[in-house]
Amino acid sequence: MCAVFSEANGEDPCGSAPLWEHCLIVEIPTPWEHEVMDSPAFPVGLADVFEQRPDVRLQVIQPDDAYLVDGHSRVMLFSRPAGPVREMARREYLVPSDRLLEVVTTVLGGGSGVLADWEQHNDGIRDLLVCTHGSRDICCASIGQPTYMELHSRYSNSHTRVWRLSHTGGHRLAPNVIDMPSGRYWSRLTPSRAKQVAAHSGDVAELYDSYRGWPAIASPGAQMAEREAFMREGWDWIGRRVESEVLETSEDGLEEQVALRSMESDVVVTSYRAVVRQSGVVQSIECLSDTLAKDYPQYELVSFEAVGP
Repeated sequence: MCAVFSEANGEDPCGSAPLWEHCLIVEIPTPWEHEVMDSPAFPVGLADVFEQRPDVRLQVIQPDDAYLVDGHSRVMLFSRPAGPVREMARREYLVPSDRLLEVVTTVLGGGSGVLADWEQHNDGIRDLLVCTHGSRDICCASIGQPTYMELHSRYSNSHTRVWRLSHTGGHRLAPNVIDMPSGRYWSRLTPSRAKQVAAHSGDVAELYDSYRGWPAIASPGAQMAEREAFMREGWDWIGRRVESEVLETSEDGLEEQVALRSMESDVVVTSYRAVVRQSGVVQSIECLSDTLAKDYPQYELVSFEAVGP
């Protein structure tokens, strides 16, 4: 299995979180095809909308009996705010399923119009999204499903929803979980590790090799620096607004000097400087075979230091 191979091969998942400005999540019934847009229930014409918006990342969630509203589908748009970020901005709608194409087109176009009647004011809701997309890769289903079941049975309540999610990228890192609206990506979350993430409990350093990174950060290399700050400061880190900046890039493009700042209100709490270098690549395999697949970059911290508030 590609996930077993990746972990045994020592692949560090950090730096692999997709960088996006917007992530649109749409509720679509299974079965899902390898390419989720080819699925039978995917609305006709919706793929054309996304072809025009390469800045928007698409994810699909499976309807869940705990949150299902007959005849309706959920649409959630998470966007990276300008400036320092604590969490992604949410817009959520519960819409008639036969009007998904119209609604998604309107949402991505920045319009409102008919949306007001369907808008859900769920700013206090947390969504834990677990990749279980087995038609994409067997690891997503066979390893992701137990993690989904553990989180759903223990943490699904009026403030937290737990969803089965389409391919997040990185099936070799399964189980993959996205924590919204924080937007942070986690990997290799066994049921016990997933409980730590869900409850923000225990020593976060135990999750060092499960953290993929955060789309709010400036670059894949800068995700390494953000992880180091997170691991040093513990769970308090995710309650602050954070900004990152790539100050300098080496001529070969492999090394970056990165600045990080965390803030409470408008007061800087901690500041760090780091140098991060792409240290090489690691190979993956095609699942259920010994065929070598893609190479993925690996990063290392050359230096990391606190520079004061």
